[in-house]
Amino acid sequence: MVTTGKFPTTSFCRSAGHLRSCIWMVSLILLFSSFALAQRDLGTITGTVTDPSGAAVPGAAITITNVATGESYKLETTSVGDYTRPALPPGTYTVAAEATGFRRVSQENVQVTAGSRVGIPLTLEVGNLAESVIVNAEAPLVQSESVQLGAGLNSNMVTDLPLGAQRTFTYLARLSPGVLPPENGARDQGMGGFSANGLRSEGQNNFLLNGVDNNANNIDLQAGTSFVVAPPPEAIGEISIMTSGYNAEYGRGAGGVIQRQSQERDQRTSRRLMGDLAEHRPQCQLVAEQQERGDTAAGHTKPVRRGGRRSHHQE
Repeated sequence: MVTTGKFPTTSFCRSAGHLRSCIWMVSLILLFSSFALAQRDLGTITGTVTDPSGAAVPGAAITITNVATGESYKLETTSVGDYTRPALPPGTYTVAAEATGFRRVSQENVQVTAGSRVGIPLTLEVGNLAESVIVNAEAPLVQSESVQLGAGLNSNMVTDLPLGAQRTFTYLARLSPGVLPPENGARDQGMGGFSANGLRSEGQNNFLLNGVDNNANNIDLQAGTSFVVAPPPEAIGEISIMTSGYNAEYGRGAGGVIQRQSQERDQRTSRRLMGDLAEHRPQCQLVAEQQERGDTAAGHTKPVRRGGRRSHHQE
C-alpha cells in the first residue's frame, strides 16, 4: 500500500525567503562598507558664494572641473549661499560660479588631496553674465575647514626628495609636524619607520593605498616594514600624512595615517606615450632585422624545433 503526502512547501518557501533576505542584507552591508572605504582617498570642495556687499547668493550655479580629465561636477548653492561637493578624486580643479545679474567668476589651481577639505569662497561682481573674472588660487595661510594636522606631498616632491638611500616612501612622513624617527630597537627602524605624536612606530600607524587597508598584521621581519605593498616613488601620485585631528573613519591606530595615491596618467600623457612608441617601433624593428642578418652572415646557427626536439642548422 502506497501512501502519498503533501510536500511541506510552505516551510521551504519560508526558509528560502528568509535566506534571500539575509543575502540581500549582507550584500547591502558590503556595498555601503565599500563606499565608506572609498571616501578615505577622496577630497571635498566647499565654500560660500556672496555678492560685493557680502550677502549670500542662493541658487548660483557651481561647476567644478578636474583639469587633468576634464570631468565636471555641477551643483547649486543653498538658500544661504553655501555649496559642498564631496567624493572628489585628488587633483587640480577649477571652481566656477555664475548667477543672473553677475559676472561669471572662476578660481583656478585648486589643489585637492586625499582626505582634504578645501574651502573656496567666491564673490560675484555685478555685471553681464558673458563677462568673467578668473582668480588664481593660492594656498591659504590658515586652514579653516578642518582641524586635521599633517602634510601633503605631490608627485614631484616624492620623486625629488631624498629617501634615505632606500627608495622607501615612509621616510617622507618625517616632513610632517609631530613625526620623529622610530624608537630605538623598533623592527622597522631601518626601513623608514616613524613615530607620530610620541607613539610607538610598531602597530600604531595606519597605512593606506588608494583608500584601501595596506597594513601588515605582523611586521615583515625580512623586509622590516609594517605595510604590505610598497610602490616605487615613480608610481606614487601624492602622499598625505595625517598626525592629528583626522576623522574617525581612518581608525585602527592612534599614531599617524599615511595615505598613498597611485600615479594617474591623463589623456595627454597616454597619447604622448603611444606616439613615442609608434615613432620608435620602426627603428627597433630595423635594428632587429639588421642584427638577424649579421648573425646569419657571421655563420651563427639558429635553433630549429623538429619533432619536439631542438636541433641546429646552418643558414
